[in-house]
Parts: sequence; structure tokens; C-alpha cells
Amino acid sequence: MTEVTVIIPAYNSEKYIEEAIESVLKQTFNDFELIVVNDCSTDKTKELAILAIKNDPRGFVIDVSENKGKANALNIGIQQAKGKFICILDADDIFFPDKLEQQIKFMEEHPDVEMLYGGTKCFGDSDEEYKQREILDSSEDLKENLRKAGEKTIEELNSQHHGILNKGEGIIAACSVMIKKNIFSVCKFDENLRNIEDYDMWYQIIGKGFKVHGIKKPFYYYRIHNNQKSSNSEKRQIAKNIIFNKIITGEYFKN
Repeated sequence: MTEVTVIIPAYNSEKYIEEAIESVLKQTFNDFELIVVNDCSTDKTKELAILAIKNDPRGFVIDVSENKGKANALNIGIQQAKGKFICILDADDIFFPDKLEQQIKFMEEHPDVEMLYGGTKCFGDSDEEYKQREILDSSEDLKENLRKAGEKTIEELNSQHHGILNKGEGIIAACSVMIKKNIFSVCKFDENLRNIEDYDMWYQIIGKGFKVHGIKKPFYYYRIHNNQKSSNSEKRQIAKNIIFNKIITGEYFKN
């Protein structure tokens, strides 16, 4: 059985997709498969992805028939995954060379941990280059924080970072995670969300009582570039309101 499946959801990512794929194929840990989910790109994303992995049997491209967003692309990738663990890489970001090796080592040493996450370093078109982002302290009681967030109003939650996990400041960066695949038999990315769908997933995982652990070690480079400047702000706010309603109604704690 394959140890790890890395999923890259990609939409119009021709500028960066080859670099993202290369960062996976050059991992110091070799027992993985790479699934690139092409979400109906209209540029050369698919062609470049195929070229980038053509000589490596561990990688392949899946074409999505209709553009339904990143959550749908991730769900499709997970359905096809053969690995015991799932990792996600955005098409414009880059894994550290030993990302998989370090995380597999930790998961083997801590078999009770079902989701591991770490930090990130920024690079690209920003003064934040290589700035270490804040990470939650692993001693934090995530489930209790999520429960307490349900006592707040939408307005109060909107005044915080959408993470809300560590007094509103903590984040779980999607490309830093490694998750046991069996979690996805009960948790699924919400395809109604067109932004921050990863936070909805983390809250599902936390609410259902899976063991989540964070370590203060960066695992990937987060690229900051002009294309991401929030043309996404409206989608983000819509997604935040959906997620906040789930928090307040206690949906994440329902079986």
C-alpha cells in the first residue's frame, strides 16, 4: 500500500504548477503518489502538469468535468487516493524537501495522532518573505476553543481571524498538514464553500474528536503573489458566514 498521497488541486496555475510538482517529486521520502486534479483550467496547467510528471510513475493527472471549486477537486482526489496518509499542496506553493519524511517519522512515533500540522514560510511578492507564521501551541485544547467560539455572535467571530482556534490568531495551514485517510470516511470538504474550505474541514475533524497535533516547525513555502489579492474577499466573507453559522449552531459536534 502506498504510504502517502499528495493532492494538488489546480486551476489556471500554469505559472507555478511545474515548481509545485517538482517539490513533491524531489522529496527525500519516496513512497508516495501524486495526484494533480485539473479543475477545468483554461490555460496550459494540464499540459505542463503532464510534462512535469511524465517520467515519474508516481504521478498522474485527473481531469474534472466541471469547475466546482477547490473543495470538489480535493474530494475527487481523496476518492482516488491509495495512500494511508493525505497531504495537500496548493499549485502555487512548494513543499520543503523533507516535508513528507519528517511528518511520516512523527506519525510513526505517535500512532495516536490522526492529523499533524506545522508552520509555513512566506516568499514571493511581499515584504513578508520567509516570515514564520504563527502556529497554534500543541497543548491548546482545540475542541474546547471551538465549543467556546459557538457562544459568540457572527459579528464577534468576524472581528477575529477566521481560524478562531487560538484566540482568533492561530492558523492551520492546509499545505502543512498530514492526515490519516480514514478520517475522510466521516469528513468531507464542503463543496458549497468557494474559499477557506480547509477551515471547515479542520473544524469537522476537531468536532468529531480526532486527535490533532501541531508542531512549531515549518513544512512548506507559501507563495505571496498579486493574483491572490483578494479578488477572493467576497467569496471569503460568504464562506466565513457559512462556517460561523455552523460553529454557532454546533454543527461540527453533531454525529
